[in-house]
Amino acid sequence: MLTLYRTYRSLARSQWLTTEQLHLLRQKKLQELVSHAYTHVPYYHKLFRKAGIHPTDIRTFDDLSHIPVTTKRDLLEAGPGQITSGVFPARKLVAERTTGSTGEPFTVFLDRNWLRVRKALFLRALHTAGWRPGRKLVFVTAGRKPWHRRIMGWHYISFADSPESMREQLNRIRPDVLYGWVTPLRELARYIRDTGKRIHSPQVTITTAETLVAQDRELIGRAFKSRLCEFFGMTEMGIIGWECREAGQMHIAEDTCHAELAPDHDTSGTGRLVMTNLELRATPFIRYETGDLARFGPATACRCGRSLRTLARIDGRLVDCIRLEDGRVISPYQVTLALEPLKGIGRFHVIQENPGKISVELEANQKDADALQSAVRNALIPLTGTGVELGIVLKQTLAMQPGRKFRVVENRCIQQSTP
Repeated sequence: MLTLYRTYRSLARSQWLTTEQLHLLRQKKLQELVSHAYTHVPYYHKLFRKAGIHPTDIRTFDDLSHIPVTTKRDLLEAGPGQITSGVFPARKLVAERTTGSTGEPFTVFLDRNWLRVRKALFLRALHTAGWRPGRKLVFVTAGRKPWHRRIMGWHYISFADSPESMREQLNRIRPDVLYGWVTPLRELARYIRDTGKRIHSPQVTITTAETLVAQDRELIGRAFKSRLCEFFGMTEMGIIGWECREAGQMHIAEDTCHAELAPDHDTSGTGRLVMTNLELRATPFIRYETGDLARFGPATACRCGRSLRTLARIDGRLVDCIRLEDGRVISPYQVTLALEPLKGIGRFHVIQENPGKISVELEANQKDADALQSAVRNALIPLTGTGVELGIVLKQTLAMQPGRKFRVVENRCIQQSTP
């Protein structure tokens, strides 16, 4: 607890460093990271050698471009033994399985220092959004985090609860801050709009997991009558960005990570988001292709006083929702959570052809077809019900659309009506 507090206080200060101070801090962290990865992580040692790079060649962030970009597929093919640092005993590492919006299950091994930093990053982002210790905070999420509950006494509502159940719980708890995925908050907001029922208004509503488009921002803000704040993060990076009240854009946590935009076919300034985690040592991520598309904000000082750069927009996380004939909406992340635990599946792609038909494409071995198809049906029917036709196809590999993010869930129905 004390070390977490100290880490939080350090991050609380570093967000206000001058441009020069921040540059020196980041450069030091980069050099330490590159040296560690080259010396202790076989994958990066081989990558550097193949590219003719030595850690002493990477002195600044301008030099970082000499290191080839790494994809999740690269790390999966290399295997845990090649991508995990040999410095840490296995018993001291924490394994986390992640799929996110890329549709490719991946186990990440995290060291305890990074876990502490990640928690502190989240607390810092909450603080900037308006939360303070002692204020009530409700999470609308898939599960509970033990350290949250034990240390903070925070409240939790399942995203699977009905809108009316969520409304009743929020009216009972009366939180100061509401935090949740966009999809369940949007559906709750629609319910409030359509029924006219009363709901408690938190001081701030924080959205995450999906891009908050203008229509959803207006709908959610109007329903809850509260200020909105958007967070952007990844298991591998922690909180990457949080919305600044002054700028209306997301500050990047440049004291713990580095963001680049690799060229894309888009000519509007949008690029492929490539990230480097400056803190994580157990499984380093250096020039990691996130699969997201983004655009930087202006390279000028923010009115809030932070010298941290901003993201103007995240395009690649606008994932599709499944919309059923009975009006229910299923978030792509609910689908991910249902399919992720199934063994024998590589990447997966869920396509809604029409309100009554969903196709599931799997990267899997054909010899396990019957068992996998049965497992997928058993995982999805609790979400979709028995009235939806499920077509399950096993493929050796799933084709990627060049220059665009692979979507776990793709809704090919007629465009959704405006809220």
